[in-house]
Amino acid sequence: KHPITKMAKIERGQNLFNTFNLFIGIMVGSGIFITAIDLAEVLPNSGVTISMWLFMGLYSLLGSICFSELGTCFPDSGGDFLYLQQLFPKLSCFPEVSDLIAFLRLFIELFVIRPGTHAIFGLTISEYMIKPFMAGQEENAPTSATTVPESLLLDAESQTNNNNNTCEWNRDEIANTSYTVPYEYCCTDRQQDTQKTKILVVLLAIFMNLIFTLINGYSINLTKNLSSVLSIGKIIVLSCIILLGLKTFIVNEQSQALTWGNEAEQMWDWTRWKYSYSLGQVGATTILAAFVKASYQAQWSYAGWSDINYCLGEIANPSRNLPLSALMALPLVTFLYTGIICCFYSVMTHTEFICGIKATATVFAERALGYFNEPNYWIRGVIAISVSMANAGVLHSSLFAGSRLFQAGYKFNHMPAFMGGIHTVHKTPIPSLFVLTAISIFYCTLPLWPIFEDPINALVNATCFIYFL
Repeated sequence: KHPITKMAKIERGQNLFNTFNLFIGIMVGSGIFITAIDLAEVLPNSGVTISMWLFMGLYSLLGSICFSELGTCFPDSGGDFLYLQQLFPKLSCFPEVSDLIAFLRLFIELFVIRPGTHAIFGLTISEYMIKPFMAGQEENAPTSATTVPESLLLDAESQTNNNNNTCEWNRDEIANTSYTVPYEYCCTDRQQDTQKTKILVVLLAIFMNLIFTLINGYSINLTKNLSSVLSIGKIIVLSCIILLGLKTFIVNEQSQALTWGNEAEQMWDWTRWKYSYSLGQVGATTILAAFVKASYQAQWSYAGWSDINYCLGEIANPSRNLPLSALMALPLVTFLYTGIICCFYSVMTHTEFICGIKATATVFAERALGYFNEPNYWIRGVIAISVSMANAGVLHSSLFAGSRLFQAGYKFNHMPAFMGGIHTVHKTPIPSLFVLTAISIFYCTLPLWPIFEDPINALVNATCFIYFL
């Protein structure tokens, strides 16, 4: 008899502590470290950016409470796929409507959302482990405290700095801004990665997906214990960053980005939108689009609260443990995320924040410890390991939850028979794990495609757009 069989069953072995760790493990990861810049890029100032993180945290808490209620009504693995099965009654005229909608949801999860998300986690680990050491110093973003030098007022020409980065500046538009440089006029092309860097990033992302797939497939107990360790580690890392930011805020001179007011680079400085509006570049439609795009980034960062329901069949006493875990985890994540953003703004203006490198936490740590001009590779190493651990935890937990979704899809004949296989010895859904990882590896190669200038941002926008359709 083959060791992988559909007759094997998974026990309910996840208690309240384990369920809470699953929430933290799936939610806290690459979002706050990668999408923070992409969210801030489309917003006018630090005040609106911080408010967006708070609002989306509340939105995620309400969504999690709703899914907890659904989980108590349908205490089995499958999540929203299972709930869509109950969307319409089995009417004689449309007997298969619910099955069709649920199948479409499962299909896009398998081929787009879940593997794309895992690729983002792997690529984020690579961004922090490789790029800060390959890039040298952060890009020379203009500061808000100085007037734009005449040497930068080029007539739609490009100037190359010492790092061979090309930055485009518009003479007439910049000349009209006397005290601040809008985002559109900072370096439009961040430091370009060499082919060697791209290959290293892709290989490391693939390796991370493979190693955690093997761990998830080997043992449920090992998966559960590692998830708990990584979740606790992530909370410690984020708490240390917040404490460092608090020390910076108290000891150092107050940051402009955290100063209440509407002067240059203060919390409610609307110069960027006002100036763009005077040029006819900003209107109601573009402002609405900016908030929608920002919400995509924040929603992706908070995403994961619905994934717990995918493995609800393994949670003991789900009517108690699921809602309690949600009520503990979501406020904590909202506090950590908002605190991290405030920490970034304690050493950077809004312009510097959105013009810097993607590895924002690295820039923050160096500036908070007094290294403004020269890179400190000890700091970069510690931040790289810390952020990588955070992302490894969310990749690990997401593989655990996602594979259960496809195994649940087999029960409703929406997946091939082998996708429902459970190893009789290891008690893990090995087939669905490896199919999911094979698709994830494909998405991990996007940095090598010339059509994707920012593959992580492209994956975030694509997965969010398709998911919220």
